Amino acid sequence: PSGAASGAALSSIAAAWVVNCAGIEAPDVARAVAGLPQEAARGIPLTPFYAKGRYFQLSGRSPFRRLVYPVPEPGGLGIHCTLDLAGQCRFGPDVQWIPTPDYTVEPEAAAKFY
Repeated sequence: PSGAASGAALSSIAAAWVVNCAGIEAPDVARAVAGLPQEAARGIPLTPFYAKGRYFQLSGRSPFRRLVYPVPEPGGLGIHCTLDLAGQCRFGPDVQWIPTPDYTVEPEAAAKFY
């Protein structure tokens, strides 16, 4: 079958539900399952939708002692303040919908965080 490693033993299982926790590769894993209909997830096509979230760190001492959340935005909670274990403030994440996985962070994106 397509997707099986050369020489790999094949197995079969019967299940009412299968949870695919393959993360960013979940659509590829689902496509590799022999016999799985392409619209197996409650009629939703196995088309990936990628989004990335960027964080920026506040230099200097944080003015906050607690998490600060704005009104949520479509696709996320909105840019908010999180504090790390050292009390350092980080703003993020934003939501940027992208066509393919992309881990670059554009420095000019920082303007909307401050």
